[in-house]
Amino acid sequence: MIEDSIWGVTNQVKEQASTLGRMITLLADWGWEIPGCSIDRMCASSLTAIGVAAAAIAARMADCLKCGGWPQPWPGWIPGSWAPHRFQPREKC
Repeated sequence: MIEDSIWGVTNQVKEQASTLGRMITLLADWGWEIPGCSIDRMCASSLTAIGVAAAAIAARMADCLKCGGWPQPWPGWIPGSWAPHRFQPREKC
């Protein structure tokens, strides 16, 4: 049985702010009893999530964890992101 869900996600704002680690357990229908968390390091979040999971297993704090990462969308994909005006398609001449 999966004991925890640990995911690395950068810039958890607006559409991404729903704690991906927890949402994965709910959307995958693994059950309400499995917790989840997200790690935001702005760089290497996925690697950190995998490291945290590996450390928990090595310390015998857990036997089965789901971990990974979600790539940061390119700025401008999400309305209101930090610089959407820079990535708007230009008008054809």
